[in-house]
Amino acid sequence: MLVFPFGSIQLLVNGCPQKYIEEQLFTETKSFSVDSRIKISTELPPSSEAISVYCFLKGGQITGKNIQTDEGLAAISFDIKGYRITIGTTGDIWENKYFYLDDGINVIFPASLEKRKISFCIAEKKIKAEKIDDDSTWLAVDIW
Repeated sequence: MLVFPFGSIQLLVNGCPQKYIEEQLFTETKSFSVDSRIKISTELPPSSEAISVYCFLKGGQITGKNIQTDEGLAAISFDIKGYRITIGTTGDIWENKYFYLDDGINVIFPASLEKRKISFCIAEKKIKAEKIDDDSTWLAVDIW
C-alpha cells in the first residue's frame, strides 16, 4: 500500500481491494519538481461485464480539490495537510467512463475491454502558501 504523511492510496476493482505494483519515477524535469512520483499498476480480472477501477486517497481531511484533465489525461488534485497530491491515468478513451469523486478517480471499462492492465501515476509535493497555484503535480502525472 502506498502511504504518505497524510493518508494512503487505495485501489478497488469492482468494489474489492486490489493489490498493485509500485514503480518509483523521476521527480524532477525542466517542467516540474515534486517530492515523490509513483506509478501503480494492476492487472484487471477477466469479466463479461463492465469493470470499475477506483483509485482514491484514504485518510486525512481534504481542503481543496481540482479536476485537471488534458488530452489523453484524466487527473484530479487534492490539497491536504499542506500537501498537494495528484492522481492521474490515461484519459479520453471513448469507450471508458471517467468519474471524478471527492477522493479519487473511478474509471469504468466496458465488458469488451481488451487491455487488461491499468496504471495510475501519483505525484505529491509539500506546498507553500506563496506557491498555491503550483501545477507541478499535474505536470508530473501528465508525463509518464
